[in-house]
Amino acid sequence: PLDFLLGPAKGLLAPRFPQGGGGRGRLSCRFRPVPCECSAWASSQAAARWRAVGRMAAAGDADRDAQAAALGAVEVFKNGGGQIWYCGRVVGVGGKDALSVAFDGDVWPKADFPFSQVRKPPKLKGEDLDEFDPKIGDEVELRITATEHAPAGWAAAIVKKIKHDFYYVARSSGPSARESGEAIVERDMLRPITSASSLVSPALQQDTYKLPSGLHAWMSTSDAQGCFRHIEEQANLTFIQVQRDSLKLFGDPKAILRAQKLLEVHVKHQVRIQDFQDKREKGLRALETKRNRIEGTGYKHSVELKVGPAYIPRIIGKGGEAIRALQDKYDVNVRIVDSDDAEAERVVRIFGNSTESIEAARAEVEFVEESLEVEPEMYSWVLGRGGKTIRSFKDTCGLIYATLDRDSHHLLLCGTRLAVQEAVAMFETHIMYYPVFHQMDEEMGQILDQLEDYGDYNARWEWGWVRDEEREEYGSGSGGGEKGARREAKGSKGKGRPTSSGKGQGDAKSEARDAGRGGGKEGSKEARA
Repeated sequence: PLDFLLGPAKGLLAPRFPQGGGGRGRLSCRFRPVPCECSAWASSQAAARWRAVGRMAAAGDADRDAQAAALGAVEVFKNGGGQIWYCGRVVGVGGKDALSVAFDGDVWPKADFPFSQVRKPPKLKGEDLDEFDPKIGDEVELRITATEHAPAGWAAAIVKKIKHDFYYVARSSGPSARESGEAIVERDMLRPITSASSLVSPALQQDTYKLPSGLHAWMSTSDAQGCFRHIEEQANLTFIQVQRDSLKLFGDPKAILRAQKLLEVHVKHQVRIQDFQDKREKGLRALETKRNRIEGTGYKHSVELKVGPAYIPRIIGKGGEAIRALQDKYDVNVRIVDSDDAEAERVVRIFGNSTESIEAARAEVEFVEESLEVEPEMYSWVLGRGGKTIRSFKDTCGLIYATLDRDSHHLLLCGTRLAVQEAVAMFETHIMYYPVFHQMDEEMGQILDQLEDYGDYNARWEWGWVRDEEREEYGSGSGGGEKGARREAKGSKGKGRPTSSGKGQGDAKSEARDAGRGGGKEGSKEARA
């Protein structure tokens, strides 16, 4: 059969060995176009069987690796199974002189097998497999791949022919109902004849080994399973049964004693490893928290801005209250980067999960200064009597300062971006009304001047009409001393335009307001006097 398969197909196969496998890797076959005389073979049943061999071998490798890694791995002989030792794992002690065995994928239900039908898999090292070189006529064990009806297993076979690293073997015990008596396989599907005998029931004993509470969670990890498999193999135990907080050791007295000694070593080191892992996890969580706070990792969006050093205390607040309140309000993280230069601008980084929250927080920590142009004739309107209007707007918006710069004819506003935006809107609205009130003053002034021309010198106070910047102090018809001062400032003709110093009424008022801004009410009275 090997000649039949490989003879016409030599042009089809291109061997490729996995790199790093040292020549022990499985041979993979790559099909490429062939001459016409081989095309019929490529679609024949023989070719189909060849491809099936490769698939079965790959499945066999996976099954064998899983079986080798199983805790309590054994091989059992089942009556009527065609002289095959099936791969399973011990899960407990069955009835008298029997072990309870389960199979991968539960392809067969868990069953009890007498000790005479159970054996441990052979211990084959890498060098043993490398040295394994079966010859024609040698007796070997053939890997029987798992199917949906039966688990994987091993059966005795004899090598009949070898060609191109493929082995033609025949089952020495005769074919079973589910396997052909002949097979073409690679060396990885073979192993030396197992010399291990069946388990002896009188020698089987059991003992319980308690594990420290700190290792209970570790017991279910893959690391623990590997550790237990190592102990099971090194101590030659029949199997180890993992319970909630302890291990049950099954084997002869000598194997149990060796397993206990090995467990002492493992437990000693694993306790220290678990302690390290716990501290490491705490350290990593603390590091992550610090990194998130400082670098803003873990957030979707961020923004960076520069702030003058004088504003940093305002951002932080007393004991950090202001910055904590800001972070809680907008669900952001605010980081102020340290600087060696106390006079240099500080970098402020804001991190958050939405651009809206970041921009809202930015408006409260980004300090800006804006200016509004103000005509000289509107100074009094912007300031208000004694500076009351400008102070009111400043306090309402939460500005750091609001100053009227007479040299540049600008109103300077400083504060957070949000506060300055609100203040600009308020002052612009206030300035919009200046022409209206100015015209009102002009018209009412003309009426009152004409009344005074006709001798009604009390009409101005009786009617309560004064300019807005004067209204707070003069009131409506109250304060006789103020009236006298006002009338005296008007001059001898009663119209109030020329003053004793020769200045017009508007100049006198301007001086009064400037003095009032410098010295309060008393200064205003002196200026008017």
